[in-house]
Amino acid sequence: MLHRFRSLNTTWLSLLLITLLLNVPFLSPRLVFLHDTLSSFAFFQFAYSDLFLHDEFPKWIPLMGYGIPFDFNLFSTLLPTDYVMMAVGWLLGVHDAPLLFKLSLLLSQGIFVLGLDLLTGRLFASRLAVWMVCLGALLTNSCSSTPPGTSRQST
Repeated sequence: MLHRFRSLNTTWLSLLLITLLLNVPFLSPRLVFLHDTLSSFAFFQFAYSDLFLHDEFPKWIPLMGYGIPFDFNLFSTLLPTDYVMMAVGWLLGVHDAPLLFKLSLLLSQGIFVLGLDLLTGRLFASRLAVWMVCLGALLTNSCSSTPPGTSRQST
């Protein structure tokens, strides 16, 4: 069991390092979101600004959808990693919502790689096969191969 944990650490840490390296260009404050990512970011920004300024999630959307309640959008557009990063930002007093959103995307990819590593570790005996499958999935699901956020709705 300890050997399996040690091999998970080396495989997952190397894949996590590759994930970080792939996403470094996208952590730039000059990055402008487009299309699906912009839509996801708009909901993240709206929810986080209300949480940050009023210490609660928004209850309704006054400027979109004719003031409909925000409950459904809060759960349908935000990922669990968004909530984690919102909580971290709120506790630390971070004003930079775009940075928190980008870190949320990075955290989502890290969890994706961890889960895939655990799954493929059960399917393949060879650690090289596990590493190659995880690397292939990471390279096809990263921001370098798809615009940020277009695959985030399904992962």
